[in-house]
This record gives sequence, structure tokens and C-alpha cells, in this order.
Amino acid sequence: NIRHTKANLQENIQSMKAANDIIINDLNKRIRAVEERINQIPQTEREMIRIQRINKLNEETYNFLKEKHSEASIALASNIPDHRIIDPAHLDPANSFGMVEPRKMLNYAIALMIGLICPLIIIATSRLFNTRIFEMEDVSRAADFPIVGLIPHDPKIKKSITSNTKLSGQIEPSILEAFRSMRSNLMLLAPKTDSKMIVVTSTREQEGKTFTATNLAESFHLLNQKTVYINADLRKPSYTPNSITANKPGLSNYLTGEIDIDELLHHSEHNNKLNIISSGPGHQNAAELFESEAMYNLLNKLKSFRNIIFDTPPVGLVSDAYPLLTKADIVLYVFRHGYSQLTDINFLNTLNQNASPRKVAIVINDVKQAIRYGYGYGYGVGYGKNNYLKPQ
Repeated sequence: NIRHTKANLQENIQSMKAANDIIINDLNKRIRAVEERINQIPQTEREMIRIQRINKLNEETYNFLKEKHSEASIALASNIPDHRIIDPAHLDPANSFGMVEPRKMLNYAIALMIGLICPLIIIATSRLFNTRIFEMEDVSRAADFPIVGLIPHDPKIKKSITSNTKLSGQIEPSILEAFRSMRSNLMLLAPKTDSKMIVVTSTREQEGKTFTATNLAESFHLLNQKTVYINADLRKPSYTPNSITANKPGLSNYLTGEIDIDELLHHSEHNNKLNIISSGPGHQNAAELFESEAMYNLLNKLKSFRNIIFDTPPVGLVSDAYPLLTKADIVLYVFRHGYSQLTDINFLNTLNQNASPRKVAIVINDVKQAIRYGYGYGYGVGYGKNNYLKPQ
């Protein structure tokens, strides 16, 4: 049965293939007949048919776009605005007021007021919250002491303490005149004193004590007055303005009885009438040494000098200079412009009540107001909490 069925299937397939071949041959004949008919049409007729086909396509495209344009026009016409311009805006020559808005003059006036008031408010606010000394009036209002000197700022002077800066032509003329003016004021403050003891101090570090003391001593020796400069900072031995005194015994050695006064005094490199006493090595009990009998004897021996200038540590940090304040003819208190705090003035008033020095005078250092001076100078020293020797 299977073989019989297989044979029938093969026969049917062969029949179907034969029928398909007949149909294919018939179709090929028809195609050839149509191609022959087309080839018989003239060339101009074929070109016309092509053009008609393209024209029909363009016409259909145009009708489609025209229809869309009509739809958009209808949609646009349906949006009716809720307002309409009747008459365009214009200036009326008969109206003396002119333009109503914007009011230019009013706007200019408001802008001018804002431009004047805002800076005034900023200045007043900055002055209100200012805690530093910027004006001489800040000092004169809070302290009833004469201001004997205003030392101008000079940015060209850098490290003035360590560069052996002298008043003999190596400083700006404005600073030279400032120290001359200070010297004259100090001479008027204590005119009848044969031997003036001047103690230079301040509240905090970097206010210009050493710069003021060294150059004040130089200023006095320019008058050929016998002057001695004493570096009295025994807590933190620092620079002394004379290379001769480097690594030599100083004040601490004398006060502890190690040397005599002849070994203590050293002449300046530039003038024999200017003597220098260095601080010597640091000492742990500086305040006690200044209260000692050796200090009392030293002051008596130094009375042969016309001017005795002590450069002391800041009294706002340590109390070493207090014994010298009571012995001084003039206490020269240094404030630094733009650096010292307004509260430092209150500290000076309290110091005056407690220590009761004979006379107190104020110096404002590093003044940066170009209106008054037109020069400038910069200076700084360094004190640190770890630099001070702790007392035993």
C-alpha cells in the first residue's frame, strides 16, 4: 500500500509540474506579446504618457496642500482677539506734561538718591562695626594723652627692624620728618629734664615698638645728645640695631651680676654718642630683674646720658615693663594704624590708672592715609605665645 501511495503521489506531482510549466509558458508568451505592442508605440507617445503621469502626480499634491491651507486659514480665522487697536499711541503737542510713563526725571532723581544714600549707609555701617584704629580722632576721643607723632606708611621699607634702617638718609623724607617732629614734641613734653628716661611700649605685638625706639634714638643722636638705646625684652631676645652687639653680653647678664656696666655698653657703628645695650640671653624672671637693686643701680649710672630709651615687650601680653613705667619720665605708647584695636585705648587708660606713670604720650605708627602724607611704609615684628620663657 505504501509503495502504491508513493507512486500515486509522484504521479500527481509530475502532473502538477507539467500544468505549471504550461501556465508559465503561457504567461511568458503574453508578456512578449505586450512588449511587442509597446515597442510598436512611437517615441513621442511614450514621452507624452510619462509627462501625463507626472502631471497627474503634481496635481494631486497641489490639491492636498491647498486643502491643508484652507483648513489652517479656517482655524486662524476662528481665533477672534478680545481687543482691537483703535488709535496708535502718540504724543499730544498740546499736552504740556509730555510723556506720562516712564517718568525719566523721577527715575533719575531716585537713582541719584540711591547712589548717595547706599554708600553713606555702607560707610556708616562699616564705621559702626569697626574695631580698629583708623583715625587720630579715635585715639584723641578715648584717651586724654598727647599724640606726639604720626609715622607714615612706606611700602618700600620691608623688615625695617632687621635691615639696620637709620634716619641718616636711608628713610623716606616723610618718615624722617615724623621722627624729628616726635623728637621735638618729646623735648617740649619734658623740657627741664637733664636725663630723660623714655619707655617705648604697646598693647600687642607688631605695632612698631622697636622701629620707633631705634629710630627715635637715632634721631636724638643727630642732635649730638648722648643717648643710650636699651633692648629690654628679656622674655624674647630679639634684634638690636648694631652688629657690634651680636653675641655679646647684654642687660640680662648685667642684672644677674655676670658683667659690669663697662662690658654692657656698646657704641653705635655710626656715632660714639649713641650707645646700645642689647637684651642678652632670655631670662625666665624678667619682671623680677626689673624690680631688682641691680636695675636701680643701672638707672643711676645711666643718668649721665641725656636720653635713655627702653624698648620693652608689649604690656598687653606680659607685665615685665610695669616696673619701668613707674620710673620713666615719658611712657611712649605705640598704636599701629589699621591694626591696633579700639579696646587697646581702654587698656592704656586702665594702665595709666594702675601704674600711674609720670607722663604718657602716644605715637600712631604705619599711618596709611595718603591725604596726609602721600608716602607709605611697612613694618612688622613677631611675638608668639611659644616664644616667651615661662617664669619659674
